Amino acid sequence: MPTVEKNIFFSENLTSEVIRVGSAQLGVGGTTYEVEKVIIHENFNPNNNMSLAFSHDIALLKLKENIVYNENVSKIALADKDLEIVPYTLANVTGWGLTWQFGSISKILRQASVEIKPIDECKMYPWACKDEICIKSYNKGSCKGDSGGPLTMHGVQVGIVSNGLGCGTMPTIHTKISFLRPWIDENIRKNLQDHKLT
Repeated sequence: MPTVEKNIFFSENLTSEVIRVGSAQLGVGGTTYEVEKVIIHENFNPNNNMSLAFSHDIALLKLKENIVYNENVSKIALADKDLEIVPYTLANVTGWGLTWQFGSISKILRQASVEIKPIDECKMYPWACKDEICIKSYNKGSCKGDSGGPLTMHGVQVGIVSNGLGCGTMPTIHTKISFLRPWIDENIRKNLQDHKLT
């Protein structure tokens, strides 16, 4: 997955930043691309009341040039708007976040197999809703620093790491791609009108 070279939270000012593709090492190797524009969902408001604090937690990055694909860089399919996420099935989460709750950032991309749970199992978070994905697997999962990373099933990205407590010890919430797919498609269309889509 692409990584933003500097961690900037809740900010549209990423135009001086770059993403890196084609490397499993944090900050090393692969190819970098400059960010031209950040598109944050208009309904996302981290300062909102707790019941809506993480709703619509998604952003798109428009790059200044097209990514070149090769044996180390490829596209991933996004979940269709009609895809049903079935509880008690397995998914994969990847990232460079903390290796445990009080640990350090990983220098190598890590992956964990996690289980999708009914959203009711994330009701400890007041903002959890049916338009999000609840994940819980014993002693493994996403941690601080993994936010924005992909949740995948069978080569399809179905979610985005959003929020939660602990690191594999408590459920975590992921943005559901299928729910936001119409917004994704519309904003890609609007922002690529002057660019060749590859």
